[in-house]
Amino acid sequence: MNKEKLIKEYYKVFGDKINSAICLIDQLGVNEFAWDFTNVFEAIEILKQKKIAIIGGDVLVNNNGEIDYAYVFWSVDKTQDSYKLSIENIKKYEKDKDTYLFVLIFSYNKYMNLGNDDKDVIYIH
Repeated sequence: MNKEKLIKEYYKVFGDKINSAICLIDQLGVNEFAWDFTNVFEAIEILKQKKIAIIGGDVLVNNNGEIDYAYVFWSVDKTQDSYKLSIENIKKYEKDKDTYLFVLIFSYNKYMNLGNDDKDVIYIH
């Protein structure tokens, strides 16, 4: 998938707020966006307002512009408040908030037009 198409699909959910996210297609080759500590809570609020459940999330490390996975993630089951659990998990990183980025994996992803090839499908926990 190309970057323009990916941005267009995420724009459907986040509107102009997508401009505060980092597209990971260039750095990591994945069809995802990551938010810093300051902006991720607004992204969660957008999902909550649109009643789009968060299925989980990934934590990434931003080392002076070099982004990589921290190999830490959280997942949510149907009985949990996905917004509250996501906020709780992210707040664990407040002390080092400038070091980490957060990918939100949400249920709307399966409806996004990301192509038929496996590499074009956003990973869902």
